[in-house]
Amino acid sequence: MKIDYSLELINITKKFDNQNVVENLNLSILPGKVTCLLGPSGCGKSTTLRIAAGLETQDSGIVKINGNLISKPNVLSFTT
Repeated sequence: MKIDYSLELINITKKFDNQNVVENLNLSILPGKVTCLLGPSGCGKSTTLRIAAGLETQDSGIVKINGNLISKPNVLSFTT
């Protein structure tokens, strides 16, 4: 059974100054569900959200929105 997620982050890694800020993150959110990211300061919450929103690019991993692979995010394409 295939599940259609509104957002999928698959093995996302992001580094700043050779330091992993996000490492091998996997996140799947179903349509209509409210999701909260909790954690201490500096653990990568904002970076994760910026990657999901297309404001930051990941060093490795896959971002899918509504099942579509996002290679170079275009925020305007999500509003239609």
